[in-house]
Amino acid sequence: MQKVRVIYKKVGPAKYISHLDWMKILERALRRTNLPVKYSEGFNPRMKIEYGPPLPVGVDGLAEALVVEFDGWIKPNSIKPELEGKFPEGLEILNIEIANPKATSLDAAAEASEYTFELEENEAKKLKSKLGQILEQNDIFIDKKSKTGIKKTNIRPMIYAASLSGTTFSASLQTTNHGTLRPRELCAVLDIHPLKIVRNKILFR
Repeated sequence: MQKVRVIYKKVGPAKYISHLDWMKILERALRRTNLPVKYSEGFNPRMKIEYGPPLPVGVDGLAEALVVEFDGWIKPNSIKPELEGKFPEGLEILNIEIANPKATSLDAAAEASEYTFELEENEAKKLKSKLGQILEQNDIFIDKKSKTGIKKTNIRPMIYAASLSGTTFSASLQTTNHGTLRPRELCAVLDIHPLKIVRNKILFR
């Protein structure tokens, strides 16, 4: 048994592919290879693939992560050629490396996502005038969806860092299995309408 970590980008037209559809695309691509992907046991066996925090639809992802488990030993550099030409435009594998088989799952190890938001010049000027005041607040409550319904949530502790440089707004947002601040939730609080949102990377413990 061997696990490999795959770093990939999901940009352009691919950013509109939902997480569920991406899972189907990857599994279909792997089935069309000779790679010995390991399957779960039971009545309905599934490929043993572990995904990082889902990328919001419409957001470009420059360094997304997943882990695939193989039934036997395989050279990481032999995987990418097998998958060439099997993904839609905008989905591209960047790096593949051996993963620690005993490592914490990606979902449990995730801590934060680093985003950039491209703004129009006038909107950037408005944000510059109020960003400091907003970040000085101890509490920023919003209505967040949960499994039990709508819940009032203080998102201020979930904003780890935020800054504005020209027309580019950058923010590091909590992304854990205990709570995640989505980029568009922050946009609503700041009253901004980005031309483009990019998740540059996910920070793991």
